[in-house]
Amino acid sequence: MKPMRTERLILRNWEDRDRDLFHRINSDDRVMEFFPFRRDRAEADAKMDELRAWTAEDGYGFAAAEITATGECIGFIGLLDTDHVPS
Repeated sequence: MKPMRTERLILRNWEDRDRDLFHRINSDDRVMEFFPFRRDRAEADAKMDELRAWTAEDGYGFAAAEITATGECIGFIGLLDTDHVPS
């Protein structure tokens, strides 16, 4: 995925430096309230690898949202092709 930049945000593929945040997102009860499960660290790492490959292949997907001024990853945003739904 080619990064997309605005004045305040960079939308980019997940990077190894995001693994801790990705795990926190996937194991947080409030974030995952409407999902049937939470991911442990190994499951979160595997899902991140899957999403990274999928986003790189299709050019869109669930991208990391980074604050331009600080480089801090604050979450994600995405577009989903319903013909290609990740598990």
